[in-house]
Amino acid sequence: MKKLIVFLGFTALLLLNSCNEPGIDSQKSTIVDVFAIPPTDSSLLFAPGIVSQGLYERDIAISPDYNELFFGILTGKVTTIMQMKKENNEWTAPQVAPFANDPQFFFLEPALSPDGKRLYFLSTKPRIGEDTLQGWANQNIWYVDKLDDGIWSEMKDLPDHINTDGGEFFPSLSNNGNLYFTWNAKDSRKSYVKKAEWIDGKFMEAVFLPENVCGEGEIYNACISPDESYLIGCATGRDESSQRAAQYYVFFNLGEGKWSDAISLGETVNLPGTAAISPSITRDGKYLFFASDYIPDKSAEDKILNASKIYSTYNHPQNGLMDIYWIKTDFIEKLYPSVENPNPTN
Repeated sequence: MKKLIVFLGFTALLLLNSCNEPGIDSQKSTIVDVFAIPPTDSSLLFAPGIVSQGLYERDIAISPDYNELFFGILTGKVTTIMQMKKENNEWTAPQVAPFANDPQFFFLEPALSPDGKRLYFLSTKPRIGEDTLQGWANQNIWYVDKLDDGIWSEMKDLPDHINTDGGEFFPSLSNNGNLYFTWNAKDSRKSYVKKAEWIDGKFMEAVFLPENVCGEGEIYNACISPDESYLIGCATGRDESSQRAAQYYVFFNLGEGKWSDAISLGETVNLPGTAAISPSITRDGKYLFFASDYIPDKSAEDKILNASKIYSTYNHPQNGLMDIYWIKTDFIEKLYPSVENPNPTN
């Protein structure tokens, strides 16, 4: 977890959602297909009124068969992971994931294994030997396994060579099981991306990605493409002409441990006036999901305030808090730089 945008000023208004939310009927346990209308070449708000409701939503993990998904939600008091499943050809309404229902800790940044049977995520729950600390002081990567009956197991933490005394967060996995995640040293705000190879059923020692990925400015919350051909990360200090706090960038895998310099994903993903916080890619590599606090331009008449407009605005997405968007990944390969090795290997 990095660069959490403060939104306490909105909290009181958002609590009104329970009585006015248009997207989910509290009397119904099932909803429409969230993937029914896919995006094309433009970014599309994902499942408005269902997933993107007007709260602070970010981070999404989707099963390989598109029948289960997890996403993060933040309020003034709660930071947790929500779960939805497709059952009997209908989607259940969002529920708190069973392993993330302890309100004294934070849960965020879900990422599924290649087979969809293990879910990794960030939690501030203390590991054995750690003290319970306030806020984001404890950040480690945990996981749960899907049991034979479809229920998720009790949560377990990754070993010490992954979870150090620093902070570990935003896990992402390639098709071969390699783990990419963000790390910062204890008492340091500078973050880096690490990679831990999956060999013989366990993660190896994590290593830093090279200087052109981790060195300039700062990078955090980065996800790997399923085939490991590129990495998308939230980064600052890569474009002196930009006044943004952070943008979404792609780094292409050039093979032999080398990566390209940062290439902006442009305003197709870096929507006007927004900050980058959370990318993810579906297991088939077809869609990029990302979080954005984009607010569409208002017409002249909308600039006249009254109480009704204020309350209705904050009961819907695109109100200045983070929403989840998706777009086809086809445009990313067009950004691939001219290099000597056009066919990167892992």
